[in-house]
Amino acid sequence: MLPQLGLLHLPLPQITDISITLFYKKPLWYIALCLARFVSSLSLQSVSMKVFLGFSFLLTFLDSGTMLQCEVCHNIGRNCHGPMETCSGDTDTCGIILHEVTIGGMAIPSSIKTCLPSRICQMGPVTMNYGKVKARSRLACCVGDACRTASVSLPPENNVPNGFQCPACYSVDSFQCGNETVNCTGSESQCVDLAGLMNTGGLTVKAAMKGCTTISECNAVGDSKNNLGMMDIKIKRFQCQPAIIKEMLSSGLVPPQSFFFPALSGFILEKLLF
Repeated sequence: MLPQLGLLHLPLPQITDISITLFYKKPLWYIALCLARFVSSLSLQSVSMKVFLGFSFLLTFLDSGTMLQCEVCHNIGRNCHGPMETCSGDTDTCGIILHEVTIGGMAIPSSIKTCLPSRICQMGPVTMNYGKVKARSRLACCVGDACRTASVSLPPENNVPNGFQCPACYSVDSFQCGNETVNCTGSESQCVDLAGLMNTGGLTVKAAMKGCTTISECNAVGDSKNNLGMMDIKIKRFQCQPAIIKEMLSSGLVPPQSFFFPALSGFILEKLLF
């Protein structure tokens, strides 16, 4: 409880305007007293107007002080460190994304910390199989400084074929790539066709990919276009469709709706970026 005497004799600043920097890291009672002194110094005839103005200033300050801040970074490796940045209004939590790409048997991990909408926090692990290139990702949500010590582990590898197949390819420096067929594994039940500008360790390159993926990859697109599959990529083309059952593909009995059927997230084209 605050002491009842002597508060009005504290060496408070004589202020003629309201500055947020004046209140930085100050206790709430100090802020309230400063605002009270400021309001009382105004030549207003109405006491009720003074009270209203004082509370308006206080609420404005408190609202600005509760804005979410997250550590923001992107780096090759299993961790990264960066500055704390204020999140925009459409994001309400912090996220840590661990992503690993395997090319020719060599695994390349990368990590992202950023502001995210909390609705994607329930997204499960993502695995992708583009034929010669495979990838897996996992997301963990946290708040503020807690993200500095939080850790994320990748989903376990599952190389057991599940009976589905998809067209597959991977290309860098182009928005197009060829076609081969790949066997889906584990929980991969969707075929994905995407292209965009991918940020890898600060380097931006064109990329095109086709292959097997999990349902969570397709679900994520509407909410997280810039971190698709938890990769840092700005999308030009994205299409999800149900994977083809291997026996149906070999017999030619492929259901027509499986071709170019935009499942769940559909087709996304970001015209402003391209």
